[in-house]
Amino acid sequence: MPGFSGSSKITPSSDDDLSGKDIFYKWYDGEGNIQFTTEPPADGIEYTLKGYDPNANVIQSVKLPPEEPTTDGSTTTQVKPRNPEDGVNPYSGDHVKKMIEDTKNIEKLLSQRYQDQESALNQ
Repeated sequence: MPGFSGSSKITPSSDDDLSGKDIFYKWYDGEGNIQFTTEPPADGIEYTLKGYDPNANVIQSVKLPPEEPTTDGSTTTQVKPRNPEDGVNPYSGDHVKKMIEDTKNIEKLLSQRYQDQESALNQ
């Protein structure tokens, strides 16, 4: 089976300093499935140790347009207004109306399915 050895073994992670990081163990179970845990696996199972900084930003940052100087020496960011018709704005009036209509249609469909199930059970 993958991951089994005669004694516990820590495979060095790419993190040299794990202090202040959340520690995770990567190992394979008896069926060969990969496991990630915060506790080490049982003795005799080979695992890899990995530390993750809990304060690291894992979400892609938003790119802002460059700031342009104004006549008074301060800077300003030019933001081009979005056209709600271009499909980028999910909160436009028409889009919200469509979402509400779609939600009502789903509710009707689920209600009909429930009634069909009830009638099938009561036969």
